[in-house]
Amino acid sequence: LSSTFMAVQAVASPSKRVGGQVKRRIKPGPDPKRLEETTYMTPHEVSAETRKPSQSWVQAGSGTLGKLYLEVLSCHDLPNVDVGEAVGNVTDSFVTAIFEDTV
Repeated sequence: LSSTFMAVQAVASPSKRVGGQVKRRIKPGPDPKRLEETTYMTPHEVSAETRKPSQSWVQAGSGTLGKLYLEVLSCHDLPNVDVGEAVGNVTDSFVTAIFEDTV
């Protein structure tokens, strides 16, 4: 998924100022084919990137019911259930999907 690297909480990432704009480091990592463009991005750039067509897919499973394509484009207002918020430890978002014989 091209948008996989964009599924981040950009506000919690280290930042740098570029041309008067604050850009956040993308987690878990930038698009490997576009490192310079996608290592640091503004929230607007992240939002625009999630709306672009997908570039790649991970194929898994061997069932016969059909195909499932899943993209997580963003997460907002997640509750912080981790301890240590005062030192920057905030909830890590994740998704688990189950379809036929694949998790």
